[in-house]
Amino acid sequence: MKKRAVLILGGTLVLALIGAVSLFFIPNSACKKAQERISIGNKSLKNGEERYALIQYYTARKECGLLYLDPRLYPSISKGEEARKQRAQVIAFLKGEASTEQEESLKNEIEKVKGVREVKIISQEEALKRYKERNKDYPVLTKFVTENIFPATIEVYFDDFSIKHKVAELAKKKTFVQVVTEDTVLEDYTK
Repeated sequence: MKKRAVLILGGTLVLALIGAVSLFFIPNSACKKAQERISIGNKSLKNGEERYALIQYYTARKECGLLYLDPRLYPSISKGEEARKQRAQVIAFLKGEASTEQEESLKNEIEKVKGVREVKIISQEEALKRYKERNKDYPVLTKFVTENIFPATIEVYFDDFSIKHKVAELAKKKTFVQVVTEDTVLEDYTK
């Protein structure tokens, strides 16, 4: 009786494996589209567009469930996630009257949250410098811009993206914080 059950289970596993392998070699249209998405994602990742690359990878996995079994996809997703960690996921824009002590206090409070990798205070001067660097090829955009139009900000970088909302809510409670932005673009794709 046990031998028969083992044979049936073994046969079922072999058939499932043959089915999975055949889908990789003779993919249906959804899997073909998913493979195109992976190619687009790889190109996007090379161009520094990690968010778009990750959207392509996650959508491909949803379109063709067998991609969860494809080990070639995981290094690409890992590279995209690592690149994503290099960008601020929460940015708190401070009101003009925010004092240096308030800025430092919020920075220290956020740094204590487990899963936060780094917190940076970006002054108006630094914001202007970044703007000019980003738009250096467009002098008409930088000619009359002064630091007064840029608010100071606090940028938050994470090791654990699941706590972004908690950190954003913490910053929103401060009276000297004008607006808090939270990068939520990928949440719909990772569910």
